[in-house]
Amino acid sequence: MENFNTIAITQVANISKEDLVFNYLRRQKPIVMTGLTTNWLPTKEKTT
Repeated sequence: MENFNTIAITQVANISKEDLVFNYLRRQKPIVMTGLTTNWLPTKEKTT
């Protein structure tokens, strides 16, 4: 059986652009961002 290398993935609800860029993008660390679409209107409302 193969060995798999795993890493922890951080989950955040609110993150500033600076924090995202400095702590995750530049360091190439994965992140799960939640709540990004909570204020979006449903597609049907936008197009009608």
